[in-house]
Amino acid sequence: MADSLTVQEIQASISYLYILSFCPPDQIHALAQAGLPLRSGLALQADLPEAEFFARTIPESCRRITAFHQRLPIPDQKLKNDLSRAAQTAQESPEAAYLFQQQMDRICSLPSRTEKNKRLRPSRGCQFCQAPCRYGFFVLVSRPEYTLLQKLLEQHENSRDPGGTLKATWSFTTSHLWRTLGTRQGYISPYHLGNLSYCLLVLAMAKSRLPFPESELASFQEWNQALIAGWPANAAHV
Repeated sequence: MADSLTVQEIQASISYLYILSFCPPDQIHALAQAGLPLRSGLALQADLPEAEFFARTIPESCRRITAFHQRLPIPDQKLKNDLSRAAQTAQESPEAAYLFQQQMDRICSLPSRTEKNKRLRPSRGCQFCQAPCRYGFFVLVSRPEYTLLQKLLEQHENSRDPGGTLKATWSFTTSHLWRTLGTRQGYISPYHLGNLSYCLLVLAMAKSRLPFPESELASFQEWNQALIAGWPANAAHV
């Protein structure tokens, strides 16, 4: 049995918790079923039963999530503990998922990260973000394949589709989520999908130096928010 957990295992646990937080609560059982191979694989690699693996990783995962959103090396203990307790049961029922997501909302809405001058890229894209800074840490720990996004953007640019950037980015975001989950489908609310897509685009610019002028980012966000608003409030994107 493993005596300690690796950075990669903690990061995988963090990624999984964020994916749970993006899911419409009434789809949480379906998402948990889709994530079963990932959870089993992580537990097997750590030489632990699945329940014990997450019992060990969730407290540290929640400490790191809370620290990121508070922008502190040592986060508020009560906030961390409240999130950890909610995370332990998040996938057991729609009600438990909702309570966990409320705790994530609470932490992600703290001014330490939501103020635009305190975001990851305060003057290079994040200033146009319409959501609390909920997505940056997930993007950092889940390690997207930005070369795939660049290829998708180039394909849509060649097609001369005016909504191509939006389609390419949503498609990339969906594929990244399900690659992280280790499955071919899952469930995410349009609100989270759209705002996560924007975060991925902005951080891809930082990583790959994609050429997106400020005016294009502003236009992208207008289309992006319009697409989010056009989806039914309780819909799930698969």
